[in-house]
Amino acid sequence: MRNGESPTSQDLTHFHQPSQLRNSRLISIILLLRLASFSFSLASAVFMLTNFQGSGSPHWYYFDAFRFMFVANAIVALYSVFEMGSCVWEFFKRNNVMA
Repeated sequence: MRNGESPTSQDLTHFHQPSQLRNSRLISIILLLRLASFSFSLASAVFMLTNFQGSGSPHWYYFDAFRFMFVANAIVALYSVFEMGSCVWEFFKRNNVMA
């Protein structure tokens, strides 16, 4: 495109439409990161539930900060499951659920 030449339709589609392979790779990476987020948040919530010191020591749910952390980890785990479903839908149907 020099000296006032107009771009052809092939030039425009090259810049504005990503290839299907690139798009599926990006979705796969996002899905992998969502899976890691789900795994870590679920492991943290399960660890909080199963961590017992003994009968004489206070439990974690007596403290507001620990209850907040447990609820936050559980919410992140549920949100990650929803987003993983969205990524799988987008991967197979080739369209975005949220759009």
